[in-house]
Amino acid sequence: MIHRLRFLPALFFAIVILFFYGCASQSYLPKNAQFDDTFVGIWRGELSLENSKVKRRWKKKRRPDGVLTINIGLYSIDDTYIGRELLSGFWWVQDNHYFEKLPTLNHQVIAHKYEFQEDGSLKLSVQTQDTENREAYSFIEHRQEQKQQ
Repeated sequence: MIHRLRFLPALFFAIVILFFYGCASQSYLPKNAQFDDTFVGIWRGELSLENSKVKRRWKKKRRPDGVLTINIGLYSIDDTYIGRELLSGFWWVQDNHYFEKLPTLNHQVIAHKYEFQEDGSLKLSVQTQDTENREAYSFIEHRQEQKQQ
């Protein structure tokens, strides 16, 4: 019986952390944020800006509750692997725009115009940029197919 009780403080701590994480995650979102199920799922994309020597390829997971994770692979122009970035944050749709807020990037909010293409892909065009001297850009994300079981 004593062996079972020694895990209670750890269990209590885990529950408290999960509770505060859940409360904090919603505080990052505007009150009128909406989650469109069309965006939910795993998406892949690639971006190489005109003046950059680095290409970014990513796998982005949008959950129905607005949580977002992005696993970005960084590559040189000749496709040599350089490294990886892992970003997490929140997504939502509001006033016909798609938004991402990334606490891992100083709580930067990026607004996009969006358009679903005939093939089911998603075209995103950056509308605002909080950092100075950034060029506007667009990219396409493709929904990752789920394997049939």
